[in-house]
Amino acid sequence: MANTQYGTSEDESVKVEFEQVKKDTTITTADGDVLVQKGNYIVTHVDELRKGKQFAITPDDFNRRYKPVK
Repeated sequence: MANTQYGTSEDESVKVEFEQVKKDTTITTADGDVLVQKGNYIVTHVDELRKGKQFAITPDDFNRRYKPVK
């Protein structure tokens, strides 16, 4: 994953890497295997506290939650 953005959660800034998937795929998360549908994003935390934690997110939620790094 080459793209890096800053995002906000509740009251803190977090740094994440992301990839918009081109075909349905499955990722393994702390909660088990998750199907990520084409067009959705896989987000990976890169901060020390949650480093490597992955989750799937829809484009609408992604664009609402994350802001580009400038």
